[in-house]
Amino acid sequence: MNRNSNEELHLQFSLEQCPEKKMTGLDSLPTLKQLLVASGIALMAVLIQLGHDNANGKSTVAATLNDHHPTPSITLTDSQLITDPAKLLPIDLFAENNRAEFIAVPYFSDAVKEEIITGFEQGTKNVGVIYVWNNLGQDGDVIQIVSGGFAVDLPLSSTPTLIFLPFSPGESLTFRGLHNDDNSRGITATIETPSGTVSLPVLAMGETIALPVR
Repeated sequence: MNRNSNEELHLQFSLEQCPEKKMTGLDSLPTLKQLLVASGIALMAVLIQLGHDNANGKSTVAATLNDHHPTPSITLTDSQLITDPAKLLPIDLFAENNRAEFIAVPYFSDAVKEEIITGFEQGTKNVGVIYVWNNLGQDGDVIQIVSGGFAVDLPLSSTPTLIFLPFSPGESLTFRGLHNDDNSRGITATIETPSGTVSLPVLAMGETIALPVR
């Protein structure tokens, strides 16, 4: 069978798989345009599948957050922090690209990274990701995040920073104010988890607040 025959058979198959109501008017188009339309439909299907793969951690760890926003952005009060936990999704550190991103982070020492990876491989630690930034602009604020027995000291930027966190469901993320250059305004931070975007209450230096994890 020659190449032209293959192309004709492929075109016929592609068109037959599409619902008839979506092909209205195609009979009047030249063959080349029919092929382009069918190819576009197939490409959209591939892109949709890639989006699902990314959300399942098969591409990048950042995709773990991108498609999981069931709730709108909220600002928590102290009482809400007791009852409204954040949702963290574990990422797969067996995946080569995820592990490479984790190993490249500057806020954990090599020894801590090795300990976290070992715990993950042994099934004793989950590792999730959140975004953290200063919702009122970069002004020298620094916070500490404590999770799964490990602490991350993070200077806050106006640009979201992706942070890896070891965690156990049912425990809490603890946020501690470490430093700010504007004492009148306090330390302002926003985090993004798969549950949505959360603006934390303003923290004074040394003040802590806990956010339960489910």
